Amino acid sequence: MLSDVVALILASEGCCTIDELGEALSRSLVSAQPTHDALLAVLGDEDLFEPCAVGSEAWSLTGHCPHRSHAIPADASLDLEGFPSMFGWQREALEAWHAAGSRGLIEAVTGAGKSLVALHAIREIVAQGGRALVVVPTIELEGQWLFQLQAAFAGQHVVAALRDRTRRIYSEPEIVVSVMNSARDANFAVRHGADLLVVDEVHRCATPANIRILDERFGYRLGISATIARPDSGHLRYLVPYFGPVIYRYSHDMAVRDEVVAPFRLSLVPVTMSDDERTIYDDISGVIGGLIRAFMAQFGRPIPRDDFLPILIKATGGAYSTRSPGIEDTALKLQQTLFQRRSFLDGLSSKFAVLGQLATLIHEARRCLVFSQSIASAEMAASTLLQHRVRAAFLHSGVGNVLRREQLERFGRGEVEALVAPRLLDEGIDIPEVGLAIIATASGSERQLIQRLGRILRRKPDGGVAQLVVLFARGTVEDPACGALGQLLPRLMAAAKSVDVITPWTLTKHDRKPRL
Repeated sequence: MLSDVVALILASEGCCTIDELGEALSRSLVSAQPTHDALLAVLGDEDLFEPCAVGSEAWSLTGHCPHRSHAIPADASLDLEGFPSMFGWQREALEAWHAAGSRGLIEAVTGAGKSLVALHAIREIVAQGGRALVVVPTIELEGQWLFQLQAAFAGQHVVAALRDRTRRIYSEPEIVVSVMNSARDANFAVRHGADLLVVDEVHRCATPANIRILDERFGYRLGISATIARPDSGHLRYLVPYFGPVIYRYSHDMAVRDEVVAPFRLSLVPVTMSDDERTIYDDISGVIGGLIRAFMAQFGRPIPRDDFLPILIKATGGAYSTRSPGIEDTALKLQQTLFQRRSFLDGLSSKFAVLGQLATLIHEARRCLVFSQSIASAEMAASTLLQHRVRAAFLHSGVGNVLRREQLERFGRGEVEALVAPRLLDEGIDIPEVGLAIIATASGSERQLIQRLGRILRRKPDGGVAQLVVLFARGTVEDPACGALGQLLPRLMAAAKSVDVITPWTLTKHDRKPRL
């Protein structure tokens, strides 16, 4: 939208007249330049724009405009050429990329600044006459990258977005940003060996459909993600052969040690199921146990714990059907029943009751994200919080793009205190600074927990401490005492500034505010 690009320019320049905006737009847009009246209409949005001073003909962003978070911070250190400087780990990662022939994968915790490494790689390639294609999984992340690139290059290079799955050749822009769905159907005029492909959330590219993006003509290649490994081993099948191996890893404990991300507190909240809920859970678990034994027998040999899920996923696709008839049906039934148990745990009434008791904590946080596992539980969680006078809203795949954007902007302005979502906010959507995350249902996926933790780890302006609250049902596959989260939990506990166990009794007896 035109308002997005205008906000980008003002985020970078600070204050511009309409004529200056028009000049900047002519440098950065490949589409027709808007008229003076069209710009004036855009600037009439009082939530985003305001005159720089009373009677002034120049315009700036309002103090609460959510687009401010997309710009390079005003106090960011700059190198000799005025480009944002890197932390030590970012310089090491870029050097590792160079040493690997300007190809490779970089894995770094969310919030540590992976995109800045890519920005420096892009600067190097375009400086030597090359061009760059940046591919992302979502429209929201596409917008974030456009803002970052425009702010970083400040009109020195033409940046454009490829939208709406149209087939275009980028001959004019030096840097193109595209969502994956569009990129895999586009015909890019890649100059063999001279251009750079950057894929953000690169693990999302490791599918039969998305590998069409991985054009062999790109001489320079960089994939970035917080969690590159996939349960189906797609990273080994598709990503490593194209990009090369992981050439640099930067974990959350390293980032906390280096003060690159915010320190965080970890709070574990056990909830107790009712007798009826326990009976249902035990029945479902009994069925799962029987299906696992049947699957193991059909597979014909022991399966190491770490290999079980990848093998199960392959089996549902028919990978072992020729050597073991019936194994595909068993695998499908097992996956369905595992999903049934996860959905059951997601909807426990005791979890919603505890969530309501966390209202005071949510009020005091900067902003709060609540992660559920399903659309139904996301809506129920938002409803529960509203009943406890928390300004809450939900986002999920059934929410249209316009409403989704409105909710995110309201969240950025502080009109919404808590944003509830199933998996939509795990990755691929830019969100404002958040001080509190509540995981209402832990899936058992280390990838998912790392992504969710990363949502609160961006450094706070006042040096504040973030907080991660994890709800789990006692005596179930969610319970750390039963092996939930595996080896990740000890690493989280070691990295956390403090660790606490909060009980419903503690919440009730202390004005519904956890003692931390």
